[in-house]
Amino acid sequence: MVSNNTGRFQWPVPPWNADWQKWQAEFNNFAAGVDATSFALLEHLTLINHTLPVVEITVAGPVRYFTQVAASVFISRTSQVEISVGPTPAPGLVLTVGGLIGASIQPGAVGPQSVDWECYVSQTDIDASVVIMGIVNADFSIHWFNGNRLSVTVPTILFQGSPGSPPPAMIFGVGNPNGVVGPNIAGTPYRDVVAGVIYMNIDDVTAWQVIG
Repeated sequence: MVSNNTGRFQWPVPPWNADWQKWQAEFNNFAAGVDATSFALLEHLTLINHTLPVVEITVAGPVRYFTQVAASVFISRTSQVEISVGPTPAPGLVLTVGGLIGASIQPGAVGPQSVDWECYVSQTDIDASVVIMGIVNADFSIHWFNGNRLSVTVPTILFQGSPGSPPPAMIFGVGNPNGVVGPNIAGTPYRDVVAGVIYMNIDDVTAWQVIG
């Protein structure tokens, strides 16, 4: 027997009729899917922050990692249970330029849940449980959903910082800057005006990486 209402929002579905079993089963599955997706969208409409730890983008050679000292804790809007995100095991979450930072959070969980941060690189699943919270910029800094920016190698409370703070201004010179130009803030772009090559500082001193 098929229910006459969806499970969460109690939207009505046609009453069961033996002459229409196949059609009603398909319609019931469709209505249940819409009900579940709408519920997930409602649940994740606004992040309710409980604990925001210190986070940092660390540098290890050419690789950048998103790290945090403890779990980020949010509260389920509907069930009011804790949702812990991370921390990702050392050395951290590998960052890719253009990647989206988020987590797959089960909507309406009846008990506490713990998930990991993810970096969605080529595409993000069409799934209402996937909550996107930031994007990785060309200099590996992260802009969060609320406009705050996490700079490379600058410990900052998650989602906090200087709202909309600009990246370091590009500097210009002649030749390869490695071991010559610096010290500069990690993430600072440098353009060799002769060769047309663009570098980025990666260690706050005189190490530079080609980015374009």
